[in-house]
Amino acid sequence: MADDLAAEDIDSAAAKLTAIAAAELARGRNQAAIEAAEEALKYGRDVRTRFLAARTFAEAGAVEKAKPLVEALDNELYDEPRAYAKIVQGVLALKRGDARRAVIGLREANKLFDTWIGLFDLGRASLEAKLFAQADSAFDACLNARRGEALALFVDEQPTYAYLAPVHYYLGRARQELKSARYGESYREYINLRGDSKEDPLLPEVRKRAGL
Repeated sequence: MADDLAAEDIDSAAAKLTAIAAAELARGRNQAAIEAAEEALKYGRDVRTRFLAARTFAEAGAVEKAKPLVEALDNELYDEPRAYAKIVQGVLALKRGDARRAVIGLREANKLFDTWIGLFDLGRASLEAKLFAQADSAFDACLNARRGEALALFVDEQPTYAYLAPVHYYLGRARQELKSARYGESYREYINLRGDSKEDPLLPEVRKRAGL
């Protein structure tokens, strides 16, 4: 990142910081994620950076930091930033335990502007709302028909795998609820991707669910 700043590649620095924030969330290090998102906003105020920072704040429980970013995105003229605002609102609803409101908001977001991350969050909300078939469908699409979008959420962003591995975990949970024999495959794939991590808070649960 220092190289990006030395070359005055501010956009690249902001993208890397939002990727770091996502990775810190995956490790369960919420404060570190918040700090990385705050740092990203110092270098980029574009729609992409503001959305990913707001989503990080929402996931990490920093509601008051997310709100002004959501309001600004929602007041944009174009469908894309307004859809991002609805995605973050959906995440906020999910975090406060209102899965039904989260599903409604995320459906609206995806109708307004169809994105991989909106589909992923809709899957999570559907899982919590006990709409298991809908969750299974969303996660399956994330991993298959639209997998490439997870590796580069935006055309000009550095690829990140921080968003991809959790899909296997959530797909495993959805399939387990649906009594599908394939749920173990999803958990094993998650372990293949994250099994060497010493900081992943989900690994003990995944191993237990997989019977390992």
